[in-house]
Amino acid sequence: MVSVSGRGRDDGIAAHSDGDGPARPWRPARGSGEAKDRLATTEEWSAFGSMVANRDDEGGPMTQRTVEIQTDDGTCPAALSIPDGEGPWPAVIMFPDAGGMRDTMRRMGERLSGLGYVVLVPDFYYRNGPYEPVDMRTAFQNKESMEKIMGMMRGYSADMVVRDARAFVDYLDSLAEKKPGGIGTTGYCMGGRLSLIAAGALGGRIAAAASFHGGNLAKQDDPDSPHHNAGAIKATVYVAGAIEDQSFTEEQKERLEKVLTEVGVAHTIETYPAHHGFAVPDNASSTTKLPPSVTGRPWRTSSVQCSDPDTVRLGGGAPAVDQLEMAA
Repeated sequence: MVSVSGRGRDDGIAAHSDGDGPARPWRPARGSGEAKDRLATTEEWSAFGSMVANRDDEGGPMTQRTVEIQTDDGTCPAALSIPDGEGPWPAVIMFPDAGGMRDTMRRMGERLSGLGYVVLVPDFYYRNGPYEPVDMRTAFQNKESMEKIMGMMRGYSADMVVRDARAFVDYLDSLAEKKPGGIGTTGYCMGGRLSLIAAGALGGRIAAAASFHGGNLAKQDDPDSPHHNAGAIKATVYVAGAIEDQSFTEEQKERLEKVLTEVGVAHTIETYPAHHGFAVPDNASSTTKLPPSVTGRPWRTSSVQCSDPDTVRLGGGAPAVDQLEMAA
């Protein structure tokens, strides 16, 4: 399932030229009804975050450090990665999966930062106090670890997500290295849902939001399901689903597609031929090899040397999506 539709924007997200000519205008979307604009190709959106996790190339040099962010509920530790060189840079919040903060997520933040972004990876389980890193390869094979993770997930309410997201955006906006303009969010598994919840709650402060194998994005009987607040989303949305994923079924995909189209949110929804967890290196599903028809064009550098000049930008700066290639 691939759908591309939505509305155009003029608040920091713009079409971009590849350097050989002027920026091209928005192109008509497919199957978009009244919404007639699209922002990027499926391949470009596919690159946003997920392919970063599986490349051997680390991108450009960057500096990562641990920071502490004051929220309404306490102090949230986070990994902050800033590219070396002259900024400022567009910023992205990377929400971890259900396993929370661990070395894999720190490395994913570093890799995305190496493409030219200020990247914040928050430890959103901070209210629980210190906890041992989770091994996602075996986490759900052991009853004790599975119950621990499920308990932490259930304890992180949508209201907490929104309070935290505001604090994260405020923090990023305070950084001199951060380029003025909207912020991007991306997330994996549970984090994909958090990414869309944040986009709905923060409106125009979020310029682009992505979800990779995120669950319960359009669960009708869940009052906190992100699709209920789709009308408040001002970001461009990319959703990459997985096959045979009971947390994001075909019914949910169709419901989310319908709602986003009706409210005019520019979006892409597609299903990868891989199982839940495919984008996170320490998840057993991440060993799945995706065909070139899904991963799109080969890797291009973050300097926007793309064969298709239309690419999404955050805050008028570097592209929010780059041409990346899944590891062979």
